Amino acid sequence: MPGPSPLDVPAPPPRVVVPPSEDVVDPPTPPPPATPAPVAPAKPHDAAAPARTPDKPPVTTPPTAVPSPPEASTPTLETTSDVTSLERQTQTLLDNAQKDLLRVDVRTLSADAQAQYHAAQEFVKQAQLALKERNLTYARNMAEKAAALASQLPKTGTIRPTVP
Repeated sequence: MPGPSPLDVPAPPPRVVVPPSEDVVDPPTPPPPATPAPVAPAKPHDAAAPARTPDKPPVTTPPTAVPSPPEASTPTLETTSDVTSLERQTQTLLDNAQKDLLRVDVRTLSADAQAQYHAAQEFVKQAQLALKERNLTYARNMAEKAAALASQLPKTGTIRPTVP
């Protein structure tokens, strides 16, 4: 008995269609807020005085909001209670990364290693900027990255003089 050919597509499975429930109702849309028309205060009507119609309605100017003065300095968010310890650890990581980077001869590095060297330098700059801005958690994160990258680079053994 021959079986189905490999190109025959099987019949789709039966589908069950459920009609939408009639007890579900869309929520009513709220009416737009109505603004009451300005009402002039009622004046006693004097029979002797002629009735006068106003030429134009009184013009009301909306009150102008006085801008609040900007704060002189925003408080920094500290995520640890021992700020001095975090700052000291971050500075130690930065010092180690910079010492490692000074011991690397960039000219002898491969293209990938040079990219790693430049990335480590960039992390050092970002960490220093974050320390200056007192963003200690970010500074430590960048310093850890810089130290990790710098420690993996091949060292020459001698420390290059710093270029000002």
